[in-house]
Amino acid sequence: MRSQSFPLEESQSKGSQAGRSQPLNEHDARIETENRQLRKQLADYETAYSSSQKKLAELKAHRAQLHKRLEEATATIFRLRPQRQEHTESEIQKCFYRLSESIKNWIEKNCDGFLEDNDHGFEIMLNCSINGNSGMGSILKRFQWKAQDLTDVKEHVLAAILMRYLFDEILNRPLSILLKEEEEGLLNGIYENMATMEHPKGKISHFSCVSGSANDMPILRFADEAHLENADTTSSIEKEIVVPAIALSQKIQSASSIWEFKYSEWCDCEPEKPMATMPNFRAIIEDYQCTNLSARGKQLKTATDLATPDQQQSLVYMLDIFPGLYCQRMTPAGFQPRTTVNKPVLIVSFDSGVSQQHTDPLDPIMRVDRETSVPLPNTVQTHRSTDGDRRVMKDGQAPARTAPHSLDAEDADHRTASSSRRVEGASTRSQSSRHHQEAMNSSGGARGRSQEQPRHPAPKDEGFIGGLLKQVGIR
Repeated sequence: MRSQSFPLEESQSKGSQAGRSQPLNEHDARIETENRQLRKQLADYETAYSSSQKKLAELKAHRAQLHKRLEEATATIFRLRPQRQEHTESEIQKCFYRLSESIKNWIEKNCDGFLEDNDHGFEIMLNCSINGNSGMGSILKRFQWKAQDLTDVKEHVLAAILMRYLFDEILNRPLSILLKEEEEGLLNGIYENMATMEHPKGKISHFSCVSGSANDMPILRFADEAHLENADTTSSIEKEIVVPAIALSQKIQSASSIWEFKYSEWCDCEPEKPMATMPNFRAIIEDYQCTNLSARGKQLKTATDLATPDQQQSLVYMLDIFPGLYCQRMTPAGFQPRTTVNKPVLIVSFDSGVSQQHTDPLDPIMRVDRETSVPLPNTVQTHRSTDGDRRVMKDGQAPARTAPHSLDAEDADHRTASSSRRVEGASTRSQSSRHHQEAMNSSGGARGRSQEQPRHPAPKDEGFIGGLLKQVGIR
């Protein structure tokens, strides 16, 4: 019995071993398949890495090439641009101050006739045109709404016009752009015509040319005499105003720092507009140097002149005269904050219905009517002379033409403003010095009150600028 049991047990053990080896083979096959997939992914990753490395090398080479080209372009720019110089704020400020003073001095020396003929000169400038363009009239309109409103500040208006021309054509224009587009087109057309021009054929009659020139000599002589004053004026403007402006512009544009000219935010506003309408105007007005017409041309002081709400509401804008000057220095670390070298200069005034609290009631130049509380001009009138100083006239007598030896502090402050402020009231209106003098002569020296005088009579002389505009044919 035992001998028969052994083969059965052996067959059973072999069957159990075969059953166990089948799952192992399947597991090994699955592992082998996963290994093959991983090896394939690794090969793909190695290929992608190699391709990325190749692209990275190409990008680095391209970057190095771009960096080299950038360095070459930078070197070319710095080689071709003008040499930069270091200019201090005080140096540029002195140049700008000399330019401003040159404008004022030129007006005092050359524009007495224009300043003394009421508002007739304004009418000429508003109506004139130069080569079909509005010219000076358009610039004047940027500062005023009615010409008669600024009759007493004509000197400031002229300074503003001259500075606006310098600002538009020189100071605010890159010197590298020497010609405008239409000017370049004109020169190109002239060059093309000269290149295609043919010499005249045949003999030229010299006799006819000489005789024609001889006949034209009287006409040319008359034209030269008519434009002589214009040529002198142009020469003086070029020498005293244009040349200093170009020198200042060249110095600023060749400096290593960034310089900027800028007018106030009120430049394009019409006069007599309340400044309190601008939000936070108290903080803004600190950035301006304001000439107060209500205080005989003295500088506006916000601490005292705008101490009360009534004063703040009655402050009105009149005119921008000179732009501000600002500087921003460049350093290796970057840009420094912009600094104010010169504040914009503008004219302000107080509304005629409100009198300033700090005004001296004993001021000999201004007196106040007790009934209307409106300042009225005194009987002492001032006129300009050829040397630009103020002269005093009493009882209709002309003053001496010699200049005084000295001026007190009040007269020095008074030179930059009109001697009498034009005030509009319900029954009171001050007239110009000429109208006041006529009223004094007709009433025995009595002060002109509420009687209406004929406004703006036709002057006998058109003044310096008026005659100049008429001569050049733009009136």
